[in-house]
Parts: sequence; structure tokens; C-alpha cells
Amino acid sequence: MFCQKCGSENLEYAKFCKDCGERFFQNQSRFNSLSISKKNFTKKQKITTYVFGIVAIMIIVIGVIIYLNTGTRLAAKQVEDGKRHLASKQFNDSIQDFEKAIKTDKNTPQAYMGLADAYIGLDNDQKAEENLQNGIKASPESDVLYIKLADMYSDEGKTEEAVQILKDRSNTAKTQNIQTQIEKLKSTINTYGNTPGNIMNSGLVAGQGNWLYYSNSSDNWNLYKIRADGSEKEKLNNEISSRINVAGDWIYYTDKNMKLYRMRTDAAKNTLLDDDSIMIFYVIGDWIYYNGIYKMRTDGTEKTLITKTDNYIINVQDDWIYYSALLAGGIHKIRKDGSENTQLDEMDAGANLSVVGDWVYYVNTSLFSDGAGYVHKIRTDGSEKTKLDIKTSNFNIVDDWIYYSNSSDQSKLYKIRADGTDNIKLSDDIKLITSINVVGDWIYYVSIDGDIKITSLDQVMIFPIYKIRTDGTENQPVT
Repeated sequence: MFCQKCGSENLEYAKFCKDCGERFFQNQSRFNSLSISKKNFTKKQKITTYVFGIVAIMIIVIGVIIYLNTGTRLAAKQVEDGKRHLASKQFNDSIQDFEKAIKTDKNTPQAYMGLADAYIGLDNDQKAEENLQNGIKASPESDVLYIKLADMYSDEGKTEEAVQILKDRSNTAKTQNIQTQIEKLKSTINTYGNTPGNIMNSGLVAGQGNWLYYSNSSDNWNLYKIRADGSEKEKLNNEISSRINVAGDWIYYTDKNMKLYRMRTDAAKNTLLDDDSIMIFYVIGDWIYYNGIYKMRTDGTEKTLITKTDNYIINVQDDWIYYSALLAGGIHKIRKDGSENTQLDEMDAGANLSVVGDWVYYVNTSLFSDGAGYVHKIRTDGSEKTKLDIKTSNFNIVDDWIYYSNSSDQSKLYKIRADGTDNIKLSDDIKLITSINVVGDWIYYVSIDGDIKITSLDQVMIFPIYKIRTDGTENQPVT
């Protein structure tokens, strides 16, 4: 037994402590036994409590894991059910499946993706976008949801918005998938709002991505858009529209009074940019260059005079602006910053001014030249002026081919190589052709042959627009 005074261990029936001499009572032995037993019990109780606590925690954790795994498996099954219904175009059934999956586990990106596809199948793009946005909120680390939403915006012609969505994701996590998609979308945004050749021909048609934007002659030259495959035609405004440029999410055009406007590709936010009369303009990057010669930002700010001239024929190529002063005569070039104003030719006046490589092509309209009415070319340094055997009032150069109305053959549509070889008639059916626009492998043109339609809209003359393949096949009207 142990001494209560000094703690020394003594024989079980000792009367005095062998160390300190403390007297032991008769029940001291029992007291010590009980005390030791109590201490041992308390220690065992603590160990038992700890063990039970650890076991309880493990049970809870295992239960949560089982629950989560069960929920994930169930959500995955519901997603598969939705995909099966989606594949068979049972869109409403698939919506129910995907919504069940989200209710089971809201962090299921594939369910939001499926909902978007189902609503697209029901022609409800708004609901599709809403579900993708909800998915991004629920699973902000899921790249596929950002990419899907960006693809939708891009498909609708809202490419800049699509890029911004991906940039927002890139700001939080720079993944390779997101970076690749950003570069892919950027490559579909026009650097030039339209080709110089189209702008020279009234700019009736412009393309970007999967969309074509055009002035519809069958509806008072109002602005329309249509997919490249001919689907989803949509009217965008109720006014005469020409000189169409499309860059990013914006369409730029002039109205019947030659006032410059811009509007969103979804027809929102139509804004007057300049109140001057603008005969011809080019959207290039963040700037608009137009006759006069002026430039301004694409939002209409920072209007700047580059050089004062009476011209309205200009062509912007790289760092140079080429122009023809129709009253004074001459072919000129000047840098975008207004420096190095240079005369390339003194006598000729050029319509349809086009720059290809280091050559400037134009129809000579000068009354003081023997080559009036013919296509000429001159080096960009002013040398080697050459008259080509192409008599025309308008032409368009694309990929080394000159598409033109042949004045020697009732202004029918022809094409010829830029070097003057391979002169080919594309159509013998339609004559008196003008305003030749080229987008992709299609030529769009106006025929002033036949009946002229006069509308009540300020006596506007309406001529039909046709399109034909660049190889001369599939000639058809555009409506």
C-alpha cells in the first residue's frame, strides 16, 4: 500500500510508513486499493471515450462519403438518361432528367450542358444560355461550361462577348483549353470590316464567321443577316443600308442620307456615329477611315483630319491610304498618320481603286486620258503604269482573279486573272451588271436589266441582287 503523506510504497499490513513514520489506520489498505481502482477506472474511461469518439467520427466520414458517392452515381445515371432522351430528340424528357441530376448534385456540369442542348433543340436559346450561366455559378471551375456558353454567343454572331466570357475564366485559371478557344474565336473576328473590293462596289454584302450581312433589295435595301447555309434569316433594321462593315459584335453602315451608323449584330444599340455625308469608309481595327480624308474611333470619338481633298474614292491597305482626287485628277497615297502624301499618277482618275500586293488597280475615269473606261494598274511606287484589256465600269479583285462586268459584252459577268490571262464569261443569262461583291466562293451582284421597281420610300429604285458561284454555277436571286 502507499503512504498518503509521502507516497512511499509499504507492505500491505504495515502500521507505520517505513520512510516518514506516518501511522497507518486499519482501513488504510482498503482506502488505497479503492483509490488506485478509481484512478485506473478514470484512465480507462478516458481511453474508452477517445476510442468511441474516433469511431464515431470515422462512421460519420464514411457515411458522408457513401452518401456523396451514391448522389454522384445517381446524378451520373440521370445525366445518362437525359443524354439518351436528347439523342432521340425527346427534349422535354431530357430536360426533366437533367434537372433531376442537378437536384441530386448541383455540381454536375454535364447536366447543365445537357439542359443547354435540350433548350437549343427546342429553339429556346435564351433558356439554354441561362442554364449555362447557372452551371458556371454552381461549378465555376468547369471549363466546358465557359466554352459551351462562348460557342453559343459566337454562333449567334456575338464573338466579342464570347471572347470576354473566356477571358473572365482565364483571369481565375489560365488553362490550355480556355487559351486555345480564345485564340480560335479571335481568329474569326474581322480585322477589316469588309474587303476593299466589296466596299468599292457599294458594300452590299459582308461576311463574318458563319453569318452573312447584306442589303436586301427585295425589302427596300434594308439590312438583313442570314447564316452561311441559308438558314435563320433575320431583318435588322428598317432603312436603306449600304457600305456594310462587320467587325466583332458591331455592324457599320450608311443610310440613304450617307450618315454613318453602327449597331450590334443582334440589332441592339443602333447609334449615329457621324452626321457628315460619308460616301465610302473602312473599319480597320479600332479605327474608321473615310473620304475627306478623315479617321475616327469605332465609337465615333477622336475624329481627325488626315488630309483635305475632294476625293471620295479611297482604299486603305496596311499603313497606306490610296486615293483618287476625282475633280483635280491623279492617283495618290498617304500614310495613315498624314505623312508622305505622294502622287503616283498626275492625269488618271481612278474608280474601284484596289491594291493587290505592290500593284494599284483602277478603272480610269479621266476624260483627258486615252484609256478612259479601261482597267489600269500601276506600281505602288508610281512606276510601270499599264493599261489592261478590260473595259468595265466596275470590278472586284479576289485571290488573283478580277471579277468584272464586261462593257464590251452588254456588261455581263466575267472573270480574268490579274495578269490578263484566262478571260472567262461566268453567265450569259444576265446583263447590265454592277456592284460586284465577293464573299467566300460566291459572287453577289446587282442587275439593272429588266423591270425597275419604284417603292414609296422616297422613290427608291429597286434592282434585284443575284449570287453565283465563282466558277459560274448556281446562279440564283437573293431575297
